Amino acid sequence: MREAARPVTARAASSVLQYVNDSMTLADPKIFVALLSWAIYSFELYAQRAIGWRGRRAAWLSAVGFGVVLLNFVPVSYFFTNSHNF
Repeated sequence: MREAARPVTARAASSVLQYVNDSMTLADPKIFVALLSWAIYSFELYAQRAIGWRGRRAAWLSAVGFGVVLLNFVPVSYFFTNSHNF
């Protein structure tokens, strides 16, 4: 019985992965803005450790990153995306 279930499971997993691959692209504004916020926070960590940005510069980068996160939650979620509506 287990051997017969493997091809069915593989086909189901393949169809789910195909759906996820088709629906989750960088062209989706919500995913793009989320990656942008990751990039901003990653640069902030890099700037603090490697460049030595402390104080106001680090605070401004945090504020910009938080603004991008808020942008992702409110306007992008409600007005620009079709695949992440709950």
